[in-house]
Amino acid sequence: MTIQEFLDALTATRKCGYRPYLVAEAYGQTIRLKSPAGAEHCPITAVYECHTGETCPPSAVYSTLKSLGLDPDDAYTIAAAADGQTDEPILRHQLLSALALSA
Repeated sequence: MTIQEFLDALTATRKCGYRPYLVAEAYGQTIRLKSPAGAEHCPITAVYECHTGETCPPSAVYSTLKSLGLDPDDAYTIAAAADGQTDEPILRHQLLSALALSA
């Protein structure tokens, strides 16, 4: 899965009933999604759950990569951008846009 394919899959999570929101942290705003069942997800675990039907907590993000076909380096970049700890402001903006959020 490329980053663009991930962004497309992230957009699709909204159609599956996931509700995106921003969480204020000491270092900035993190992107999170609430599943239809009420569980909190980071963008990667939300895409994983929507894609596979299997649930995992945000802390298990790296265990989802093989199933998603997502490169670990891309996953790290996506996770950092979602957590507001990135040197990739364009990717951060793309994540926010995919979820129709604004910072």
